[in-house]
Amino acid sequence: MKKLLSLILSLVMIISSFSCIAFADDEIKILLNGNALTMDQPPIIVEGRTLVPLRAIFEGLGASVEWDDATKTATGIKDGKEIKITINNTTAFVDGSAVTLDVPAQIVNSRTLVPVRFISESLGEKVDWDGNTRTVIITSEAKLIKEWTFDNLTEFKNKSDFITGASYDAAKVLLTNEQDATTGSGKSLKMSDRSNSNH
Repeated sequence: MKKLLSLILSLVMIISSFSCIAFADDEIKILLNGNALTMDQPPIIVEGRTLVPLRAIFEGLGASVEWDDATKTATGIKDGKEIKITINNTTAFVDGSAVTLDVPAQIVNSRTLVPVRFISESLGEKVDWDGNTRTVIITSEAKLIKEWTFDNLTEFKNKSDFITGASYDAAKVLLTNEQDATTGSGKSLKMSDRSNSNH
C-alpha cells in the first residue's frame, strides 16, 4: 500500500511539474515601447483577443483611469481622448462614439481585464502580435511636442556639422516623444535640412 501511495504521489508531482512548464511557455508578454509592462494579473486570450489588466494598460500608456463601481464602467482619458468600457458589454465608447468589441471587458481574479488592442489603438498606439514569442508589442507613434525654425544657424553650425556630417544654412528643430536610445529620456531633437525649403 505504501508503494502504491508513493507511486501515485510521484506521478502527481511529475504531472504538475509538466503543467507548470507548459504554463510558463504559454505566458503572454506585453512590451510597451520595448519595455515589459508590469501587471499583477497575467494577460489571457479569449476568442483570439488578448485581455490585460485595465489599470496597467491605461496607466502604462499615460492615461488617467477612473472606475464607476455602480455601472462597472472604466473611463480612461489621455490627451483629451476619452474611452469608456463596461464589464461584459461589447459596446465601448471612444469620445462618445459607440464601438463594437469582439470580446467585452471581464473580471478575472478580482481584476478588470480589457482588450489590449482596442485600448492601445484607441489611444493612437501601434499594436503588433508576435505569435512565436506570444508577445503583444505596443509602439507609440512619435508626436510633435515643439517645433523651432531658425533662418540662420551660425551659432549652431559647428554642432550640426559634427552631429549630422553636413552643414545647413537654415534648419527646423523638432522635439518629439520618440525614445532616445542614448539617454533614455524619451525625447529627442531632430534637425531637418531647410536650405531648399520655401518656408
